[in-house]
Amino acid sequence: MAIRIDIDALLENLPTDVRNTALDVSTRIRSLRSSDGGARAAVTTPDSGAMDCWVGVADGELAADCECRAGRHQGRPQPLCAHAVVVARAAVEAGLPWSANATPSGSAVPKTAAEWVQIADGLTHRELVDLVADQAEQSRSFASSLLKAADLLEPPGPAEIALVRKAIDEALGVESGYEWDLHDIAVAGYRLAEELELLAERPATSEALNIAEEAIDAWDGHLYAVLSQDYRTYETEPSHIGGRIAAAHLAICASLRPDPEQLAADLVRLEGLAEIESSIDALSAYRHLLGPTGIAAYKDGIKQLRRARGW
Repeated sequence: MAIRIDIDALLENLPTDVRNTALDVSTRIRSLRSSDGGARAAVTTPDSGAMDCWVGVADGELAADCECRAGRHQGRPQPLCAHAVVVARAAVEAGLPWSANATPSGSAVPKTAAEWVQIADGLTHRELVDLVADQAEQSRSFASSLLKAADLLEPPGPAEIALVRKAIDEALGVESGYEWDLHDIAVAGYRLAEELELLAERPATSEALNIAEEAIDAWDGHLYAVLSQDYRTYETEPSHIGGRIAAAHLAICASLRPDPEQLAADLVRLEGLAEIESSIDALSAYRHLLGPTGIAAYKDGIKQLRRARGW
């Protein structure tokens, strides 16, 4: 159930020091987004560095899970600090939805990650920053995730689009090599999926959507079938690679929010490219983007496609 937050009433009931800090013109906020039924962002106040802060309604009250007090509260909802007030106010102004029964993500650290969280928490700030910087220098994927978390990842330019197109061309060009085998197709397919996933992390553009469709055409339209020739050795790889490419396409569509009827037509066209099996699961994965109008258009388009092909 969605609820509304009265920011004016919240501000009136705050301690003076918390209210003044939250309203200070030098306070900054970035990476605001919905999270676990509440809102999350990084907040920098005049007296602190950037603090990761979650705010939501828990047990009928507005509560927070902020980095500034996480050690003392061990991930449990805590009293509102200035960072939490800033996030709550920004979320209301941005029109983000609020759940009546939210759960702070910090209170549910996966068991597999808990040990690493404890180790990282024991490092000094400099040690942690150095490790992150070194990892970002070594891994494009980690660097992309870091830039995205810092809200510094820009829309793709010609260079980023060119990297995906190069991966497509190299994957399609494997068979023209003097000596090649199906393993080379699988390696090129995974490389293509990785490049497209990096592209999909960026703010979406029409150029990104077009190149994602080209990747689907290359894989579902030809390479899926080539790799499936040895289904005993490569039983799962064709669908796994195709699934990653399709997921990247979905992420780009979710960011762009194309017209539902146009999206439906594009999905029908992309499914029609598949030689064996389409990696696109339109009615499940894209349902929230299609809506009733798009779903009806998609179903009609699929019927026409099947009728035209005698399926």
